[in-house]
Amino acid sequence: MTATQARPGPDMTTLPTTAGDRAGTVPGRPVPASWPGTAQGRTEVRELLAREQFAAGSSARTERMRLENLSLLLDWLEEQPGATWQGRWAASGADAAGASWRDGLAMWMEGKGLPSGGGRGPWPRRC
Repeated sequence: MTATQARPGPDMTTLPTTAGDRAGTVPGRPVPASWPGTAQGRTEVRELLAREQFAAGSSARTERMRLENLSLLLDWLEEQPGATWQGRWAASGADAAGASWRDGLAMWMEGKGLPSGGGRGPWPRRC
């Protein structure tokens, strides 16, 4: 067996990094500030996300935890300023935090005296 050497990737220093650098390229699609789903009430959101297609293959315990965590997420978002779920998400700092958005939720949970799991896992767990 012979080892093969990986080919070098693109020279990242020459790739476009700003909108001005990408002049003449196809622009990305605009992201709306809200859409009809973001203005639904809490009950409608919970009913939508409780549907079977979102729980396919989940055990009863996993599904129960998922819905409990959804309730926590909605509780947190309801305390943020904004008229829609998307607006509250942005106002919470979660959008700007990227993958570490759970840290803000964990801090909120700890402030409420709830065990947060330190923001680990797909959702902070309350168990």
